[in-house]
Amino acid sequence: MQAFGDSNNVLLFSEIRIKNVGSFDFVLVKHKPLSSDIEDFCVVEFQSDSTTGTGELVEALKDFMKNNKNPNAQEKHYAFGMNTYNTIKLSYIQMLVKAQVLESWNKKIFWVMQNFVFDNMVSRFHLNNLEFDENVTTQYHIYDLEKSNHLYQLSLKSKYSSTVSNLLKAFTHQSIPSKEEFIKLLQQKINLKVGLTLTK
Repeated sequence: MQAFGDSNNVLLFSEIRIKNVGSFDFVLVKHKPLSSDIEDFCVVEFQSDSTTGTGELVEALKDFMKNNKNPNAQEKHYAFGMNTYNTIKLSYIQMLVKAQVLESWNKKIFWVMQNFVFDNMVSRFHLNNLEFDENVTTQYHIYDLEKSNHLYQLSLKSKYSSTVSNLLKAFTHQSIPSKEEFIKLLQQKINLKVGLTLTK
């Protein structure tokens, strides 16, 4: 077991809330045999992608369950999709806050993520220096779904780690868009709004 070496005397607690931090998805606690004395603990966070148009996604699932026995059921289009950027910008703040807490406690936090979401985050924030080090507090365990006997199962693909300072450096050193390009965009919107052609 990555956290403690074995699962003896380990308990799992969910949704543990900390003031000014939020809640931890899960906390694994290793205690002494027949005792409430704690030997060690770690935090586990699951980060999945989020959807847009979730109501239509639910409707699509209901229609599928109702019509899945009819191969000739009329195909229908549903307006839903993935909202990966929203997922990443919200989870990155959580990572910064929770990583500071766990790093100060000298305890590990494991982020379990799908490879698509993790790769997207790394690309958007230009994250570097993520080589896996089991001694670093913030760890990423990256999974993907693999089909086996008509079922999809989670498969560990890779492991990474990062310090708080590394995450913060990436967060505060983003590419700054051109002000001139933004002004051009605003001018185009003015033209469309009021039907003017701007001249110098």
